[in-house]
Amino acid sequence: MNDGYVNVNRNGFVLNPYDLVVYGAYNKNRLSTLLPVSYEVSDFSLQNQMNRLSPLRYKEKIYVHTDKPYYYPGEQIWFKGYIHYGEAAMRDSLSKVIYAELINPKQEIQYTKTLRIDSGFFYNDFVLQDSLQEGMYYLRAYTNFSINFGEETLFVKPIPILKITDGGIRI
Repeated sequence: MNDGYVNVNRNGFVLNPYDLVVYGAYNKNRLSTLLPVSYEVSDFSLQNQMNRLSPLRYKEKIYVHTDKPYYYPGEQIWFKGYIHYGEAAMRDSLSKVIYAELINPKQEIQYTKTLRIDSGFFYNDFVLQDSLQEGMYYLRAYTNFSINFGEETLFVKPIPILKITDGGIRI
């Protein structure tokens, strides 16, 4: 300081800038020099920070569709799945693998697949054995991460397996 003091207004502006010489680390521009003079921390920006930390931001919603509504023993169940993310930017950051299972009427896992997720999509098939018993089977799909949000986030779809002698389902 040339005169031993500096006049500063209530916003922090130096009123006599020629009387103040700044050098070294204090001379470098930082984030605070980029902010407007009237900048105030508001509840809105605090709310944005809270939303960024919200667990819903990381939620994965899975949907799977099949090529047919019912199947016979010996057929293939072709399926394709989609994952909707709480925030689209998380698509490449969250789960990389999905688990697809076919569960029999006794609630035992009949078939299981571990599939790679590519840009929020996955697809594959289950080849049914010729000796498979008829009944209501279930296709279940989930990621390790989606389990954290409870069983209601797991995708479950009923898959009827009919006797080869049945003529199909009438709607």
